[in-house]
Amino acid sequence: MNSPKKKSPKIRSQSNKQPYIKKGRIVGGWKLIRILGKGGNGEVWEVSKDSYANHAMKFLKRTDKPSYERFKAEVHVLSSYQIEGVINLVDSDLPEVR
Repeated sequence: MNSPKKKSPKIRSQSNKQPYIKKGRIVGGWKLIRILGKGGNGEVWEVSKDSYANHAMKFLKRTDKPSYERFKAEVHVLSSYQIEGVINLVDSDLPEVR
């Protein structure tokens, strides 16, 4: 018997008319201010929320399973430890496979 394939996590897609990730958009209560950097797996944006200013938000762009698992591991490490020279994680949202 073949085991059922696991579904990929539900990731919000971008529309050609109105991209999900753009300056001024509110995501999870955080306002996107400006892009700080891009890499092979995603983008990092400066964000603000209420009294929180000068924070960063990372968006995963590659949604294949290995990239998503690395991203989840990164969030786990950042939320579990305080590492000198690395900013603290204050919020996260990781959709789970359903």
